[in-house]
Amino acid sequence: MQKNKEESSKDTKKHKDSLAKEYIANNVIFADLINFYFFDGEKKVKESDLKELDTTSVKTLKQRFQIQRYRDLIKEACIKEDSNNTYIIFGIENQSEEDKGMVFRCMIYDALSYLKQLDNIEKPNKNDKIKLKPVITLVLYLGNGEWNGPKSLYEMVDMEKYQFIKDRIYDYKLHLISPYEINNEDFIKLKSEMRLVLKCIKYSKDSMKLNNIIKNDGNFNMVSNKAAELIDEVVETEFAKNAEGGYVNMCKAIEDMKKEARLEGVVETEARVKVETVVNFYKNGASLELISKSTKMTIEEVKNILLQNNVELRTA
Repeated sequence: MQKNKEESSKDTKKHKDSLAKEYIANNVIFADLINFYFFDGEKKVKESDLKELDTTSVKTLKQRFQIQRYRDLIKEACIKEDSNNTYIIFGIENQSEEDKGMVFRCMIYDALSYLKQLDNIEKPNKNDKIKLKPVITLVLYLGNGEWNGPKSLYEMVDMEKYQFIKDRIYDYKLHLISPYEINNEDFIKLKSEMRLVLKCIKYSKDSMKLNNIIKNDGNFNMVSNKAAELIDEVVETEFAKNAEGGYVNMCKAIEDMKKEARLEGVVETEARVKVETVVNFYKNGASLELISKSTKMTIEEVKNILLQNNVELRTA
């Protein structure tokens, strides 16, 4: 039974999210995104200083209600600052589509991560002060347009009505990477092949610019097969089929695709010329036998072309 459009769309989204999650789970890519957004490209978080954490958060409230959430990715980073080691928990959520409730989702993820830390702390002494590790969630939007959803709690509340108490209503802002909104000069702050992935998403609607971007970013002409698969899924290209030894030469892939397109164009042109020749010959009085001999086609093939082009066959 054929899937309907809605089911097909869900499958596509699920596949896209799965590819993104698997790719960004790589510590090099994860650290690069964190450093790009939070530290202006400075390598504060090193891939070797990342520790995988459980993505499941469960909290039971009053023995009745249970909140359970599954994050995409969450890791603990050890950052060496002023000869001291500081620990921050970073989460990354991949979004292939806009989610107008993303602000709330991130609030819940962060709150549950704090509660999880509390639950894991051994019962403190009465006078002990509880110290938790900060939790920060970054949203990576894989759409090829601007993020038009809310980016803060204030945007979701009519704050004009609540000016008299605004300083008591705490805002919650979304940490968001949207490729379309990244300034060209800021891409250099990404040190991994993620730079090319995000560039491809940003310029996915402009094939000429996309080709130039790939050719001119010499550092990442060769990308991993997983990066190429993610680009293919988001941008709707076919780079991954050119993979050799786990990597794709993006420049060569573009030239191969152009060559393939040219060959397809030649085949289509030849087929069109053959049809026009058959129809014109027949309309000018040539017999089926003569056309068959001239075009090296069978009489049956000649007849089929004429019938498909609404040409009435002459009777003997």
